[in-house]
Amino acid sequence: MDKQQLFSECIRILQITPLRRSPEELNLLLSFARTITFFRELGEQSPEMLQRCILVLSYRTIKGKEVLFKVGDSGSLFYVILRGSVGVNIRLPNPEDPQLFELKEVNTLRAGIGFGELALINDSKRTATIIAKEDCVFAVMEKHHYKSILGAQEMAKIQNKISFLCSFPFFSSWSFREIKTISYHFEPVSVTLNQAIIKQNEYCNHFYVVREGEFQVQFNYKNKLFCICTLGPGESFGEEAFLNNEGQFLIKSSIFIQWAKTKYNIVCKSETGIAYKITREDIQKRFWDSKTQIVFLQLLTSIHHFRSIKSDQFIKEYEQKKLKEQEQMNFIHPKKSFVQKFNLLSQRNTSSEIEKDVQYDQFKLQEKQAILQFTKLMKDRNCSYAQVRTFFDQRKFKSQNYFNKRFYHRQFFRFSNKIDEKLKQDQDHQIDEILTYSTNQQHLGYNNNSHHYPLTQVLSSPNTVDKFIKRIKSKVQIQMKNEENNTFINIRTHSPTSHRSINSKRLKTYID
Repeated sequence: MDKQQLFSECIRILQITPLRRSPEELNLLLSFARTITFFRELGEQSPEMLQRCILVLSYRTIKGKEVLFKVGDSGSLFYVILRGSVGVNIRLPNPEDPQLFELKEVNTLRAGIGFGELALINDSKRTATIIAKEDCVFAVMEKHHYKSILGAQEMAKIQNKISFLCSFPFFSSWSFREIKTISYHFEPVSVTLNQAIIKQNEYCNHFYVVREGEFQVQFNYKNKLFCICTLGPGESFGEEAFLNNEGQFLIKSSIFIQWAKTKYNIVCKSETGIAYKITREDIQKRFWDSKTQIVFLQLLTSIHHFRSIKSDQFIKEYEQKKLKEQEQMNFIHPKKSFVQKFNLLSQRNTSSEIEKDVQYDQFKLQEKQAILQFTKLMKDRNCSYAQVRTFFDQRKFKSQNYFNKRFYHRQFFRFSNKIDEKLKQDQDHQIDEILTYSTNQQHLGYNNNSHHYPLTQVLSSPNTVDKFIKRIKSKVQIQMKNEENNTFINIRTHSPTSHRSINSKRLKTYID
């Protein structure tokens, strides 16, 4: 069964008295009701309540331009539009003579919308005149059925919405009845996390008020997203709907020419978010008194001013940052040779680096003087190894902290090599003299008076002498090595306690 056949069959069922409908007909009517917005939302909240409504629904139709009911009529039915549309007309002051009221259309209701509940819940007269714009078909519910099934739920929803709207300053001069009337024009909009309710550079025709959740005001500038602020319950957005080309906020319908584009994205930042929206036309027609217009426009102006300042500040900071980055890129990546780049970087030395250079020059001068003195000691005096070490330890360099322990030790041993060679040559020469003298003796015995150990007759053999020389030299080398180790340990104990590291390249130039 297609939609048209289903609709026709349901119309036939609605014309039957509720008590005479079969279970099959009720199931078919229930399936059709789930395609209507009002009944679908009701079924999502309470399936039992939807089934109770299906049992008592009846049928009514009117032709286009016919009046369904007028202002001041008693309310006895609740209507759900199945097909067609109707206009909602209320009494508003005449712009030329505020003392006179005239009927003006403020809203249009289409298929799937229910209306007429206000008079049923409050047992009051109708507050609007409903005129059909085309041929319409309604599913209707009697007053006592509506109050018993939906009355408590709808009354709670209406009271909740009215109490929420009463907190806004531009409704301070309104009566409870007027706020209740305009509350029907605020439609709830539900969104989920990271879902946009308004997108940047789109035409805006609604004003929004946050009911639940959090919404973030964002704007995109050169593919970069900026966050202006976060809105909570009671805060509003969509002020661009009342902004003209000159940036002024106007509310009189005779002055508005075109809609304005939104400057920001409004994105939900909570798991779920609910906002009430109302069209610009409804506000223009409802906010007829000057006091309400002034308070409302002051609110819009303050919101727009705050967000404009924030967005301009973000844009300015972004441009300054990009300009600074561009200057750095132009400096770091010029088309220059490696030597030119190195010279540019070398010119950026800090004061601390310059101070290190001065210390380095002082150290080089003192080092040169120390080398000359060590060389002189080695040539002019027959200094021992310990004397040279003592001289070096007594040197007090002004820039002594400029080099580390390892460098300190290496500076000493760079001068000790020549001294070691000289001592080794002297000792080898003495050993050769002793061995030469010993081999020339034919009888070597022990002499108690001279306290010498004469060499034996065996040393006269050349092979034996060579072995003896090698053995004596090895012992001398071992003794020298032990003296060097002891000297190294003594130097470490006398080395400075605080040192500063220097550049490895500089160290290489005057250590190696």
